[in-house]
Amino acid sequence: MTEAGKLRRSVYIVSFSYSVQFGLLLFFNSSFLLDRGFTDQGIGLVFAAGYALAILLLLLIPRLLPLFGDRYLFTGGLLFASVLFFAIASSTGLAPVAVMLPVALALSMAMYVLLDILLQTVSADPDKIGGRRGLMATLTNGAYIVAQFLAVFLLARGPFSILYTVTAAMLIPLAALGFILFRRFRDAAYEKPRFGGVFRHLAESADLRRVFMIQFLLRLFYSIMIVYTPVYLHEHVGLTLAEMGTVFAVMLLPFLLFEVLIGKLEDTRWGEQEVLLAGFVIIAASTAAIAATDSTSVLVWGAALFMTRVGAVCLDIGSEAYFFKHVTGKEAGEVSSFRMLYPAAYIVGPLTAVGLLFILPLGALFVALGAVMLLGILPTIALRDTR
Repeated sequence: MTEAGKLRRSVYIVSFSYSVQFGLLLFFNSSFLLDRGFTDQGIGLVFAAGYALAILLLLLIPRLLPLFGDRYLFTGGLLFASVLFFAIASSTGLAPVAVMLPVALALSMAMYVLLDILLQTVSADPDKIGGRRGLMATLTNGAYIVAQFLAVFLLARGPFSILYTVTAAMLIPLAALGFILFRRFRDAAYEKPRFGGVFRHLAESADLRRVFMIQFLLRLFYSIMIVYTPVYLHEHVGLTLAEMGTVFAVMLLPFLLFEVLIGKLEDTRWGEQEVLLAGFVIIAASTAAIAATDSTSVLVWGAALFMTRVGAVCLDIGSEAYFFKHVTGKEAGEVSSFRMLYPAAYIVGPLTAVGLLFILPLGALFVALGAVMLLGILPTIALRDTR
């Protein structure tokens, strides 16, 4: 195996391990806040604050990379996140949680961007990017599935805070593992961050603008679903935390089953346009259908949410493969800007949901989200396939 191949394997190992820890909290942060006494609207504001901080971090990453390097930033960030999660677990008041959890959310987002840049730096062959991105996403979501069963096991034995304690403890050996595995990694000659140049690049490339729009809509979908699906299932449908963990594990199966396959097909047979069009139709219909689902069955809810993620898989690998076929690892500004769509959507999504929840029931929020996802058909039709 080449040195680049060994480093890619190391990125996959660390990404999977990190995603197990991140996945412990991913679908339970909003339930944790609800348990601590936050309102539905307050939960949305906490998430919006966290991703506003994430934008600031992503603006800093291209400036910090030439100074410290990806390896040191990543392992140092893990250790800082460990301290934050230990503090959240031991905190009893609303105010400390409202301050620390947004910082932890922002840092978690930054860690994924650093992993993105690590992988892109050691992935030079554009004809294999779809498959490699698909493998990365499959490992990440496979880790989330593992995390749901681990969360159910832990929650049966302790309060919500146990999730944050375990996550904090697991981050310490992961930081050591990453530091060792990435010891042979050589940072790219990162371009000096000129975000004005990124905007000019977007202005010059209609296709790049379109894929940014598509990615933003996908992240908008996640921003509302991750925050309000747990609240809806627990408070309105009446599922227990253990049942919710099972539903979320089933929901994530499409990423495990289809992501690598679709990524390889994009590299060899299909264009991104077909995949993206199918994704928007499926995700819009299945999301709107949530409001019409009145069952309390774990199987029914697992199947309903499974279909939303079938659409998300198509959008995820379609937009990721298209974007990373047009940038290199040294273009940290472009990568950071692309990833900035994640926190930007997590500001817009929760804040929009907060406003809507003053006039609409929670179920209607999913209908509105389904309608918004249909807008993605417009930039997709105009997108020029790479094949």
